[in-house]
Parts: sequence; C-alpha cells; structure tokens
Amino acid sequence: MSFDAGWAWLYLLVEYFPALMETIHMAILATFIGFVGAVIVSLLASQNLVKNKTAVSLMRRVMDFSRAFPELVIAMVLLFLMGKSAVPALIAIAFHTVGALGKLFSEVNENVDMKAVEGLTANGANWFQQVRYGIIPHVLPNYLSYGLLRLEINCVPPQF
Repeated sequence: MSFDAGWAWLYLLVEYFPALMETIHMAILATFIGFVGAVIVSLLASQNLVKNKTAVSLMRRVMDFSRAFPELVIAMVLLFLMGKSAVPALIAIAFHTVGALGKLFSEVNENVDMKAVEGLTANGANWFQQVRYGIIPHVLPNYLSYGLLRLEINCVPPQF
C-alpha cells in the first residue's frame, strides 16, 4: 500500500517563492516610505503643534486626497505612465499609506499631553526641539503600532 505524502505543493513553493519575497519586500519598503511621509505630514497637520490654520488645513487636505483614491487606481495610472515594473505599485502603496497613517498620527499628536512641550518652550526650545523631545517620546509607541498595522494591510491584496 502506498501513502501519498502530498508533496506537490513543494514545487509551487519553489516556483512562486521569488514573487512572494518581492511582494513582501515591496510592502515593507512602501510602508517605510509612507511611514516617514506620514510622520512629516501629521506633524504639520496637528493643530496643537502648528499655529497657522491655513497650513494645518492644507496638510489635512493633502492627507484626504491621498486617502481618496484606492491603491489599485493609483497603481493603474502609474503603470500606464511608467510601464510595467514594481516601482508604480510601490509608489501607489506608499502614497496611500501617507494619507492613512498621517490621519492616525495627527490624531495621536493632537491628544498628547502638552506639558512637556510647554516646559521646553519655557526653556527656549525651537519647534524641532519641542517635537523631538516633547512629542515624539510620547507618541512613538502609537506610531509603531499603527505602522505595523499598516504593514499588515499593505501585505494583503486588495479585496473588492
């Protein structure tokens, strides 16, 4: 009596493993680029950090625009413009990630306790020092949590 171990999947794994790794690498790189962009945009879109209402409103509209279009639509437009490669998909995922994470990050920034920033301001710290030493230590755990959540979202294909 023979026993079929069912090793047919091993051939498929060897065949598709490079494409799987390319997908994961693209998701990681796009999430990192989007994470950095979202930090910058969210700091400029937080009402408690930027006193210029026009700048805050402009940055919020940038995030709204970035979230308005699905990654697939952005990728199809970029594929038409740039040709078939991984770069259009990477740009599309990163662009959408900036908007999605930027909104979450700006809400975290606005809910931070401003006592540390007030103390830094009283000691003569400029805006960058206030953000670096008064805001980032408080919000970094939330940033990393949302970033990992977004990485998981970017690794999964879109469901329509």
